[in-house]
Amino acid sequence: MPLIGETAPSALPSPDPLTDPAREHRQERREALVRRPSLYPLITLLGRPLLRLIFALLGGFAVEGRAHIPRTGGVLIVVNHISYADPPALGLACPRPLWFMANQNLFEIPILGWVLSQALAFPVAKDVIVERAALRRAEAILRSGDALGIFPEGGTTPDARLTTFYSGASLVALRTGVPIIPAGISGTQRVMPNLSWVPRYGRGGVRVRFGPPLPTADMPASLSRREQADWLAARMWEGIAALLPPEHLPPRPLMNTKGFAAGE
Repeated sequence: MPLIGETAPSALPSPDPLTDPAREHRQERREALVRRPSLYPLITLLGRPLLRLIFALLGGFAVEGRAHIPRTGGVLIVVNHISYADPPALGLACPRPLWFMANQNLFEIPILGWVLSQALAFPVAKDVIVERAALRRAEAILRSGDALGIFPEGGTTPDARLTTFYSGASLVALRTGVPIIPAGISGTQRVMPNLSWVPRYGRGGVRVRFGPPLPTADMPASLSRREQADWLAARMWEGIAALLPPEHLPPRPLMNTKGFAAGE
């Protein structure tokens, strides 16, 4: 073993980072994860006016708080999930291109799966606490400076009331450090009831409310990484709940950050 300061005579030179094949391969994989589909501009050009018309015919469409969404840089938008109409409603309300996680089973449906893949959606396994492939792609998207929407409940809720969250969204937020914007959707459960693909007129229409970036400076410093993810999920729950009407809330809060602060 060489002494400190000496160079081992058999040491191999380090690979040039500019020509290292492994490094180039990793870079290509990262770029592939965030590359927008070739037909996305056309989908947007045709889809947004069509969605506006459809929602107008189904009762109306209103948006509040668009100014809270940063115009540039990575941003995570977390939102409640009460209907299959939520993703198009959120995408229409967002002032910038928005990626989505979507149930992987939807990509197996002819035509729909193709449309989703062209509309900045990517698959995630349902009822899986940590879906690593989807989380890696989510992190890559946010680090590239794009916006990403996640439904932390993991699926639609039968009674349209806010339920507990999975930890995926909070893990992504912790790893990337991007701003977290809460959003509350109401009315889509009347336009397209839970588990139904058939739209109908919904009195009152659809409303999407965006809140200000969630504060995280008050996260207790003593928390473990696992506890940090749970605390942040609770903060997301509180932020979304504040944007919803009473009809979408459970009788009592299901998640909150106060217990963590009290050391419970």
